[in-house]
Amino acid sequence: MRLCSIIGRVAPIDVNTFSIVNDRLVIQHNQRAVNGWNKDAPGNLQLADKYWPLVAKNGGKQISTDAEKGFLNNIDPGGVTLQGYDAVAYFTDNKAVKGDPKFEARYNGATYWFASEEHASAFKDNPSKYAPQYGSFCGYAMSLNKLRPVDPEIFQIIDGRLILQHTKDAYDQFNKDLAGNVVKADGYWPGQIKNMRAKK
Repeated sequence: MRLCSIIGRVAPIDVNTFSIVNDRLVIQHNQRAVNGWNKDAPGNLQLADKYWPLVAKNGGKQISTDAEKGFLNNIDPGGVTLQGYDAVAYFTDNKAVKGDPKFEARYNGATYWFASEEHASAFKDNPSKYAPQYGSFCGYAMSLNKLRPVDPEIFQIIDGRLILQHTKDAYDQFNKDLAGNVVKADGYWPGQIKNMRAKK
């Protein structure tokens, strides 16, 4: 069994990162996974048992866990957000950089790809710092209480927050009243999440 089954997917294992839980051998992906597992080993074992049949049925690919169903994200059919662009690179390189699926992380119901293991590790250490605002939906549209996709290359960092836009025009409109539109978008976002949950 692998820790990753508690977050809805499989991952390679390191045979040196193992534990015995209720007389069962559990092998983890790496030390970070061990640390996560040990925060609640009995509870995580229950989750692993619950999700393993679904993960196996899905060929080991990502499934949506119960905990993730409360999040609203702009994702592709495979669950990848930002069209595979590296969320960390926006901050470190100040540009849009395409990620690689071999460097990935899962956060709040979305899969992120990164250009390097270093960026993936930085994200895992502090995902809320790097994750885009409004579930990777367009900031200007959100200020109008609407959901629109984004162009990953149209972005800005505002007070340490990554905000993306649908088009250059959306970017320009958003920046005509940047502070006011951020307040509007922040105000509408919880309602969008509530509406999504009500439809499920």
